[in-house]
Amino acid sequence: MRRKKASPGSNCRPASLPHRAAIATTVLVLLTSVFSSVAQAQDSQALLRLETARQLRNGGSALRASKEYEAIVPLFRAGSDLVLYGRVLLEASQIALSVGDYLHAIERATEAAGIYAGQGDRRNEAMAINFVGLAKLYRGEYAAALLSFQRA
Repeated sequence: MRRKKASPGSNCRPASLPHRAAIATTVLVLLTSVFSSVAQAQDSQALLRLETARQLRNGGSALRASKEYEAIVPLFRAGSDLVLYGRVLLEASQIALSVGDYLHAIERATEAAGIYAGQGDRRNEAMAINFVGLAKLYRGEYAAALLSFQRA
């Protein structure tokens, strides 16, 4: 069956503006809920991978742990928890030092130091700067290492 087209004077009108606004609001709430659920699932996945990296590190599998840390750093970079991101960077730097990946150690520690400086966390900032100094020392960059140690 076909519906008849409404004649110009009939009572059939398109949805009113308040009705459209209510529908738009409902759709927005549903989309926000879906995106929030996806973000929480991604955060949970990132935390599980962080725990795996820590277990590998603590179990003596430094090379595997280093690879896992390098894989999860971008996951935490995209997150909203700067404290946790700084901690992940610091741990990634430390494990990179232990496997001789000094360039990554410097990169991660430098970024962590910046985060901690922005938060006013002098203790962790100094620790990150010391990791930079250690990596430079191990690379044979003695003057640069000394500057890092003095800055820390």
